[in-house]
Amino acid sequence: MKHLLLILLLFSTSCMAFPTHDGKKDNPKIKFRIKPQKYKPRMYKKYSPKIIRYQHPWLSNFSIMMGAGLSAYNGDLSTFKSLRLQRYFFNPHASLAVQYRWTQHLSFRMELSAFQLYTDSPYPQLAKSVTTRGIDAYVGVVQDLFPKQNIDHGKIRINPYLFAGIGVSKFSPKSVDKSSNGSQGQTHGSATYSTTAAILPVGLGLSYHFTESVSIHGEASMRFTSSDYIDGVSGEQKTNNFNDQYYLYSLKVNFQLQGIQPRWKLRKRKR
Repeated sequence: MKHLLLILLLFSTSCMAFPTHDGKKDNPKIKFRIKPQKYKPRMYKKYSPKIIRYQHPWLSNFSIMMGAGLSAYNGDLSTFKSLRLQRYFFNPHASLAVQYRWTQHLSFRMELSAFQLYTDSPYPQLAKSVTTRGIDAYVGVVQDLFPKQNIDHGKIRINPYLFAGIGVSKFSPKSVDKSSNGSQGQTHGSATYSTTAAILPVGLGLSYHFTESVSIHGEASMRFTSSDYIDGVSGEQKTNNFNDQYYLYSLKVNFQLQGIQPRWKLRKRKR
């Protein structure tokens, strides 16, 4: 009897020392050592691109641009290739613009220009020569090739760019004998036309930066217009089947204004 009790006692103690796993509850030691890993496939990774606005410690986002240059046009009396008829493009123009830099590459521009166009007429029955004076204004965007921070850090000095916009032009064509066509003038015939037209300026430029805030720009732009009467003639002896366009070749100086950025913006940018 004593031997049987001893055997039962040894068996019970062995069961307590090595507990069996019932399959319902995990071993606490194994659960502590093994950490489940959550699988996150890359295809579900969320990308949130942010537009980083341009900021400078002491320069403002605004700049003023002034320029002057030559102008030419493509119309019914003369084409862009007619250098001699247009006095080899020695027709002046001047411009004043305000530009706001939004990002490292993108800027917004508002520009006002005054221009003069001249051409000798190959058709004496229409006019001997025509001089057109006008002004235009447009708003547009400017896209730089390199970021502005490369210029601010002195890495580069030259930066090409493209620009485009939409605006309006007011023009007044006159013949050599100073007879004006008026606000609702007449062409060769009895048709009337308006001296106001919508324009779509497009162009390209190249800037050279002397400092962070001072730069010089060379630009070539083309104004698509909604009028065929920039030279006061349309419908007869046409040299093209499109509305008139005019071109501006400019040399400009740009000054970026001084400005103090709030400290909280600079701290936010550093983060």
